[in-house]
Amino acid sequence: DEQQSSVLREQLLDVLSEQLEMELPENMSGRQVAENLERISMDLMQRGLDDNEVEAKLAEVRDQSTTQTLTHLKTWFMLERVANEEDIQVSEQEINGRIATMAMQQGVRPDHLRAELVKSDRIMPLGRSIREKKAIDHLIGLASVLDCTVEEWDKRVEAKKAAAKS
Repeated sequence: DEQQSSVLREQLLDVLSEQLEMELPENMSGRQVAENLERISMDLMQRGLDDNEVEAKLAEVRDQSTTQTLTHLKTWFMLERVANEEDIQVSEQEINGRIATMAMQQGVRPDHLRAELVKSDRIMPLGRSIREKKAIDHLIGLASVLDCTVEEWDKRVEAKKAAAKS
């Protein structure tokens, strides 16, 4: 279920970022880029990847093009606005629940994972990640969702790639 929800979130964000015209501040700071990487890191950890897998994925993300980085930042701004306008909050209970889930996926005790997250100043990014997911889920609730098979989806993706190349 989590994998399917994750794919649906990614698809929604792809569609929205393509349709949303937004000028980003010219001097995007390194801090914002670092926060974006931390958000991606939290998302990967929540999917159950271990530290080595997370670092490998982050290395891939760091090497992506400027366009993709700007798309991630545009998405971040969009989700922040949705979360603010909808007054989306994250409770301590939600953070603890997410830590428990992550700990179970990683095969560690929740209190040890929490201590590690606190020590590495990653509790706040975890909270932001949860808030962003809640904002995405709010948008999904407003969207028209079409169920299709993997084969149908792959055909759509390939057609989209072919159209982009032309």
